[in-house]
Amino acid sequence: MKRDPFPYLLYFVSVGVSLLFFYIYSSTVTWDVLDHDEIYFLQEGLKIRSGSADLGTLRPIGHPLLLAFFLSLSDNLIHVQLMLILVSSFSPPLFYLLMKKLTNQTCALVAACVLTIWPTRLFYAVSFFSQTAAFPIFLLFLLTFPRWYTGIILGTACLFHPSFLFFLPFVFVITAAEKIAWKKGLSIALTALLTIMPWSLFISLQKGQFILLSTNGASALSGGINPNLYQQGYQFFQTPDGRISWRGPGLWLQTTGHLTEVEENSLPPREKNALLMQRTLQWIRQHPLETLYLEMAKWANLWGFYPLFFSLPYRLWFGYIPLWLIECGTLFALIRYRKKLLPFARLWTLPIFISMIVLVSCGSWRYRYAADAALIAFSTMLFFYFPKQKKGLLCVSQS
Repeated sequence: MKRDPFPYLLYFVSVGVSLLFFYIYSSTVTWDVLDHDEIYFLQEGLKIRSGSADLGTLRPIGHPLLLAFFLSLSDNLIHVQLMLILVSSFSPPLFYLLMKKLTNQTCALVAACVLTIWPTRLFYAVSFFSQTAAFPIFLLFLLTFPRWYTGIILGTACLFHPSFLFFLPFVFVITAAEKIAWKKGLSIALTALLTIMPWSLFISLQKGQFILLSTNGASALSGGINPNLYQQGYQFFQTPDGRISWRGPGLWLQTTGHLTEVEENSLPPREKNALLMQRTLQWIRQHPLETLYLEMAKWANLWGFYPLFFSLPYRLWFGYIPLWLIECGTLFALIRYRKKLLPFARLWTLPIFISMIVLVSCGSWRYRYAADAALIAFSTMLFFYFPKQKKGLLCVSQS
């Protein structure tokens, strides 16, 4: 059988487009222009490269380990960024193979081409955020589902970004929707948990407390729900790399107001995390309306409904408008295929999953990475996928 050339072509095109975007947008990479999360990942990577076992607990081991490998090849941040581009560029070909499995080749090719030039993918493809590598791994998980090694791939994705641990319940949704034996779903979930156990045991023994993946839960929850965020409203500011951005309800704020300055600076990490979680939950119980407002702001920001900063043209043309287009396309596709959606559970579970994640973190668009792929998929299906009916059942292409 003739080998399909499109995955290879898509990979090289994706590399080329990402390199062009990198050259235009952020070809100068220095420590002073990086986000604090990017700095954390790089610092952890440098620790691993130097042989230090005293690792941080705010993020799991996957992405720092990958960065450590790249840093062992070159100390130059531009070189490391270029190597990450080679990793992130696997997303379009993997997405093509997934869509080809679920629909047809034309639909798959169009969807993959859209993902290749999709602004969110490009923006984070030229960053040091963990989504850069986690997204293609997660796509590989969706593609190989429900083979015996699928759980290993999902567990690996969790080691790159802990939010994928919350996808475990959706494994059973997919198995039920696609009429796969529930034992396979259970096997995938257990294998994923076993995959993260070595890291969990290592970091738990080292820190003297049980840590499944990371200790970022209290920080993530409190950063998105706190009195300071509610009171300050929306503010514009200039990022270190010169862009005009914003902060406010819907995003994450480090200075939460849940802890005093003395508690913030003097408490050991374990005690500080416990107190931060306690104070955050207490504030949520005491301020339900303020909490509801902040949660709605997260969700609205995630999906491009609010806040609408038309004074930021790049955000309008490369953020809101493309997102609105695929959201409208998805809405019409869901209406059109409303009686035929079960075979596409690997797609429609993604926006639900991401919407749940932001409620316990923040509405940053980088969390929407996987959901964007699903919206692109449904929007493309609206124009290029025409399922056949046979005895009342949907005939899904498995080519």
